[in-house]
Amino acid sequence: MTEKSDISRSLARYGFYISILLFFYGTLFPFWFDFSGRELSEAWARSGLLPYWDLDRGRIHSIPDIVANILLTLPLGFFGALHRGDGRGGAMWRWWVLGFVLGVAAETLQLAIPSRSSSITDACNNAFGVLAGSAAACIAGTRLLRLLSGTICSRECTCLWILTGILATTMLGPFDLSLDIAHIRADMRMLYNNPWESGLPLGDAWIQIAEFAILGALAGRMARTGGPGTRKLGFWGSAAAVLAMPPALEIAQLLVESHTPSFRDLAMATGSLAAGFAVGAYAPRLARPACGFILVSLAIVASGLSPYRFASGRGVSSFEWIPLVEYYRHTTAPALYDAILGFLSFGLAGGLLKLSCTRCSRALVVGYALVLAGAIEYVQLYLPSRHPGVTDMLIACLGAWTGAMIGVGIESGSYGNSV
Repeated sequence: MTEKSDISRSLARYGFYISILLFFYGTLFPFWFDFSGRELSEAWARSGLLPYWDLDRGRIHSIPDIVANILLTLPLGFFGALHRGDGRGGAMWRWWVLGFVLGVAAETLQLAIPSRSSSITDACNNAFGVLAGSAAACIAGTRLLRLLSGTICSRECTCLWILTGILATTMLGPFDLSLDIAHIRADMRMLYNNPWESGLPLGDAWIQIAEFAILGALAGRMARTGGPGTRKLGFWGSAAAVLAMPPALEIAQLLVESHTPSFRDLAMATGSLAAGFAVGAYAPRLARPACGFILVSLAIVASGLSPYRFASGRGVSSFEWIPLVEYYRHTTAPALYDAILGFLSFGLAGGLLKLSCTRCSRALVVGYALVLAGAIEYVQLYLPSRHPGVTDMLIACLGAWTGAMIGVGIESGSYGNSV
């Protein structure tokens, strides 16, 4: 229990440190400073000192920019509150103050960056992001960390909940929900005209297939052995409950602007889930972390090299060596979704690697992620439709490291070496 508690604290601490680094990286990029008096005077003259009002355009501040600045500091407040021991309550006003002070500091430094413009609105949004993150930590942060560190329930239940969360995020992210009837009607029309998505590469669907297969294997093993949560449902009741997930998530995609339901995805997800359930129930020796690790790694490669239309190499000059520069130039919901998907995919692979080889150090797990992601990015130089860069490699390493940390907490479970 002590080891798992240490893992919870480590996750909160490192999450807080990484959040601070990402905040200053995002607000001070591209790090080209000019502290001359003329530049500072001009920057001050064009800075926005009226909260939430854009003087240049004579209108309210950009809504997407407001949301982006809130999201930037939300993890900082979440992990900060947990790191400081406020996960079960505390004076949240001080987190608003901390966010505002950090925001003001960043906006002040931006006066010396010619390509950036300072605004009190951004500092306020940073403060509200930290406040929202700390509030989320007070509501569910402690339970989430206890779940990820394996202290809330059994090993198999922990894995089941984590996989369910990963799948929901993968299929419904970036959670740009919409109840617009016109949007739902357009999705239904697309589904009717091309239900099997003919001519479209699978892409991220490979990762979803692997995740559903692993979830099915875990559920099948639990159903066969009568694990927690399956005793009341019974074997066939558990099978029916698990097989209901793909259609439920596909229907929910009608409410997500970034996704469109697909009979092809539904069929492949249901098939992989059923196959995994059968393996877990009737061939439990195959339902092991090592098999899941291999499956996820293959899915990452297949997704990273989609659409498999190779051409002559573009050379390393087309490789983006500056981390996260893509999100500075053009941050969109699909771009954030790709980052989240990469983090979760490598996080799952890193966790499975740690579970399958308990002697593997976290450094080795991160090294695996770096080599695999680097190889994929290199091959993408021969894919005209892809944009290789170091950003995906950084996200892969962060995901694998987090997965390894969670794997350390799960590996001491009491239900044997199952996925």
